[in-house]
Amino acid sequence: MELFGHHLCPEFPPLPSRIDDNTARDTNIIIIGAGVSGLSAAATLKQLGFNKVVILEASNQIGGRLKSTSFLNGDGGPPLDIGAEWIHSVKGGEVLRSIVKGYDDDSSKDDVVVVPELIEYKPTIFHNKSKSRVLTWLYKETKFKNTTWYHWLVSNFESVLDRVELNTPVTNVSYHHTSSNDVVTLTMKDGTTRTADRVICTVPLQILKEEVITFTPPFTDERMEALTNIQMPPGFRVLFRMSQKFYEGFTYVGSFFGHQADDLLAIYDPLYGKELSKNDLHVIACVAIGPVNAGEMSKLSDEELGKALLAKIDELYDGKGSKYVVGEPIVQNWTAEPYVRGSYTFPAPKKYRKELGKPIGSDGKGKGLVYFAGEHTSLTHHSLVPGAAFEGRRAALEVASSLGIDVGTTQ
Repeated sequence: MELFGHHLCPEFPPLPSRIDDNTARDTNIIIIGAGVSGLSAAATLKQLGFNKVVILEASNQIGGRLKSTSFLNGDGGPPLDIGAEWIHSVKGGEVLRSIVKGYDDDSSKDDVVVVPELIEYKPTIFHNKSKSRVLTWLYKETKFKNTTWYHWLVSNFESVLDRVELNTPVTNVSYHHTSSNDVVTLTMKDGTTRTADRVICTVPLQILKEEVITFTPPFTDERMEALTNIQMPPGFRVLFRMSQKFYEGFTYVGSFFGHQADDLLAIYDPLYGKELSKNDLHVIACVAIGPVNAGEMSKLSDEELGKALLAKIDELYDGKGSKYVVGEPIVQNWTAEPYVRGSYTFPAPKKYRKELGKPIGSDGKGKGLVYFAGEHTSLTHHSLVPGAAFEGRRAALEVASSLGIDVGTTQ
């Protein structure tokens, strides 16, 4: 939630002019992951003139933790987010402009960056069955009106989508320096290998923690300590279609006390402020993040999870969930996604995020071979889409700098 009208967006480093030399043209760069960070890194490299860039995505679609559902489209309803949803700023347009600013000849100017229509998101906030006047007064936010984070990402990073290879899981990254060249070798799940001069790894934190991808040589003790001390807990989002509306704009469920504040369970109206062609479209959503609210339930099957959350709706609204539910729910259990395995990172000391953002390997000149980016490496904007995008740009600029290209500051 966004309180006091904060503007949660990092100040993106400017992009230097396009580099037209052999370094940019001939350097092979592989990006692991086609989520926000990966696409941001690719767009940055493209703008700088790097032509040999490939993005390897383990799953069958781009976007990472940005995903949408079109289950209302048949009735003229808008697409809905089932991953990242809120922009987390009262200046949503500025956030969107910041993420893409500088990626083409004209986009350095704010007035030529097209921003979709947004809504001022100020629902009535409830805590269980009681209205919270304080939270309702404090809460200020923006959301997309007729589109989603996922659709916005696809539209604004279209220029690098042809670099993406789907269904290409990486299992090992081996980085080493030889007297003749610098080589990073990637082993795929099918046993094939790829080589690159530089690699940018943008996979979610939990993939690194659970060693879904291994590294040779292995991580240092300092990096392993950082992985241990940043948590990326379970999380899911479930949408139910209802024949009648009986629910409030946004309801916190449970207690604010006894566990970390970021651990939440909320039941809300995802159609709040949306443009609807029919008045009888009603959807209630449940989102849970954290070990307390999502831990055990995230282990359930999709069918079991839907039933468990419908029971919570019934408990809060006196059985009206089961009475008015229409069809099967849309279940997005991020913990069960094999190449995500959680929600987003919880607060942790900056020193650990900084450690995870450092490159590894050496080209013999003290420059890294493998770089890292993601919301988990953001020092100030973890868990947020703009934080992930910023980190992708940072890592790409660091790669360019490691090759002797003057890109200015990346911090």
